[in-house]
Amino acid sequence: MNSFHGVHEIELANTKAFYIDGSEKILVDTGLKPLHNDVLNFLSKNGYNFGEGGFEFFKKGSHHTILNFLKKNKFKVDVIICTHCHGDHTGNLAQLKEELNVPVAAHSADIPFIEGREKVSNPQFVPEELQKHFDVAPCKVDISLKDDEFFNEDLRIIHIEGHTKGNICLLYRNKVLITGDTVLGKNLLNPKMAPEELNLSAEWSCFSYKKAWDNLPKLLNYSFDTILPSHGLSIKKDGKRRLEQLIKRRPEQLIDRVYDTIPIQEKCIKPDRQRIPDEVKRFVWKRDDGSCVKCGSRERLEFDHMVPVSKGGSNTARNIELLCEKCNRKKSDNII
Repeated sequence: MNSFHGVHEIELANTKAFYIDGSEKILVDTGLKPLHNDVLNFLSKNGYNFGEGGFEFFKKGSHHTILNFLKKNKFKVDVIICTHCHGDHTGNLAQLKEELNVPVAAHSADIPFIEGREKVSNPQFVPEELQKHFDVAPCKVDISLKDDEFFNEDLRIIHIEGHTKGNICLLYRNKVLITGDTVLGKNLLNPKMAPEELNLSAEWSCFSYKKAWDNLPKLLNYSFDTILPSHGLSIKKDGKRRLEQLIKRRPEQLIDRVYDTIPIQEKCIKPDRQRIPDEVKRFVWKRDDGSCVKCGSRERLEFDHMVPVSKGGSNTARNIELLCEKCNRKKSDNII
């Protein structure tokens, strides 16, 4: 169990929940519900990296792991705080609220989504017929949070709109910043990142990618050293400096819908050649973290067939990867 100044990480395969052992005992987020076999098979067939034991974990969901963590450490829970409304953070919220008999808190802008009065957008790289499997049970929110308020003497709420309308970070004792999905650390879907590097959530997952970038510098107004993202490695020290480095890397131009961009390779194809389906583009973009798989560049990206269509290659995600224009030009039309 990794602990940082009284904040404990709860590892949940590709994501994390947190337990704050302060003046109030707080569970932060609740992980994924069990994923349907059809979703797991789709992800597996398209090269999703579950990591060791990840497939079975996704099949079971996060509920049992959270309860076992609390029981093993004899931790009580006074309240559950949601960093935002996405299903990999609220998948077990309704069930845990009832079992633990505690109130739930979330930012006011995300409450309609958590309570089911508005629909959360499901991952667009997943086929439409599988979208229903990502829906989560609505949950009544008891405490409406607002920006820059103190939840208690230890914990401050910081609203960073962008990933969702009501996305928040939690600042604990001016030492630890729990970022939810505001920023990410190195993880299985971002293997090219350095261990202490931060990145913004992928564009496809954000309510507004531009606002996510625009609002990020706001965090520099606060004091903290440790950054705990919900996805990826935590930054144990120098977190604020690492965040400043990320902000300096902001791209000059933000693409609202990257997966709609038609790469050069597709512009030159014959009229009767089938284009790469949009759902495949979205999946590949997420899997490859919006960067060239060869050099890591995020500029002038193209969807490239590993086995060329002229050699019998397919338009499936297993045969397509992201390359920058320079790396793509280095390739010949031969099967490697």
